[in-house]
Parts: sequence; C-alpha cells; structure tokens
Amino acid sequence: MKTTNKSTHDFSNLTFKKIWAMFKETDKKFKETDKKFQATDKKFQETDKKFQETDKKFQETDKKFQATDKKFQATDKKFQETDKKFQETDKKFQETQAEINKLAQSINTFKGEIGHRLGEIAEHLVAPGIVDKFNELGFEFTESSTNVEIKDPVTRTVRFELDILLQNGNSIVVVEVKTKPDLRDVEKLKKRLILFREHRDQVPGKEKRVIYGALAGAVFQKHIIKSALQEGFFV
Repeated sequence: MKTTNKSTHDFSNLTFKKIWAMFKETDKKFKETDKKFQATDKKFQETDKKFQETDKKFQETDKKFQATDKKFQATDKKFQETDKKFQETDKKFQETQAEINKLAQSINTFKGEIGHRLGEIAEHLVAPGIVDKFNELGFEFTESSTNVEIKDPVTRTVRFELDILLQNGNSIVVVEVKTKPDLRDVEKLKKRLILFREHRDQVPGKEKRVIYGALAGAVFQKHIIKSALQEGFFV
C-alpha cells in the first residue's frame, strides 16, 4: 500500500517561467503595498501638517486671549484709577460742601446777629416816642417796657418775648418792632397776642384789661399796612 505525505510539497511541476511569474506577482504586490504605505504616510504627513496648523491656530488664539486679557487688565487698572479719582473728587466735594455749610451757618448766624442788632436799634428808636404816639390817641399809658419775657406761671420758663409792652389801668398794647415788617411779622404778632391773652387768663388775680396789638417799623410796604390794619393792629 502506497502512502502520501501531505507536508511534502511537490515542486516537480514548477518551471522557471512559473517561478518568474510568481516573483513578478509578489514584486507587484510588494510595490502595491509600498504604494499604499506611501499613500498612508502621505496622509499621516498631511494629518500631521493639519495638526501643526491647528496647533499654530491654537497658539495664535491663545496669544490673542493673552493680549485680550492684558487689555482687560489694563482697562481694569484704568477703572481702578478712575474710581480712585472719583473717590478723591467726592472727598474734596464733601470737604467743599462742609466748608460751604460752615460758611452758610456763619452767614446765617451773622445775619441773625445783624437782624437782632437792627431789631434792638429799632426798638430803642421806637420805644421813646411810642408812648407819646399812643397818648396822642387818648390812651395815657403810664408804663413802658422793652424785651419783656413772658414766663409760664408754673414752671417759670420763658414761653415767648415781647418787643415793647405798654400798660395803663385799662389797656395793654403789645408792640412788635421790625426794621422792615413783612407778612410773617403780621402773623407773628397775631400769634403773640393769642399767647399773651392765654397767659393773662392763666395768672390768678390779674385784672381783665383790653389787649391791643401794634406793628412798628422804619419802612412799610402798602400791602403790609393793609394786612396789619385788617387784623385790627395799630401801625
């Protein structure tokens, strides 16, 4: 019986022509494979080039971000400097306003003192002749007082002050003296008379005398005279 070894190759049919054809086929495949490798390598190179370009763009973008960040920092610094200047300006404004308020207060105080002094001068000018003026009207006042403080009968604290007070056995005249009276002075005298009458009613044993009001001044406007007369005051 004859046996065959499968692992043994039979090269008896191979000729030089066949072998040469096989070599050519193999060389062709190697060339095709090499061509594919070259194409793949070219793609890798192109891909690498694209990655390099992308990386370059990222670097440029990062550079722009850094430049932008630098500008933001510079802008923030300017804002801080501007804010500091605003704070300094506000501080100077507050200091200036404080000086203005202080000056205004000094002016008001000065005006108040001047007004008070003018009032005192007016009172001293009016007081000596006012008794004669009312006596010519038939009042015959026997008592004249200036800067009269009206005190609370219980607490003895000063409730208000009268510029001039004229009195006799039957009548009392409360005189408000101003250099140049205005409507506020008319209203003030009106309130003073109400307070004075209330005060007289609160003091026990005081006789009930007729109380009049008078507005005295150096310069009068016509509408002030009219208003005072309408209230029943002497002018």
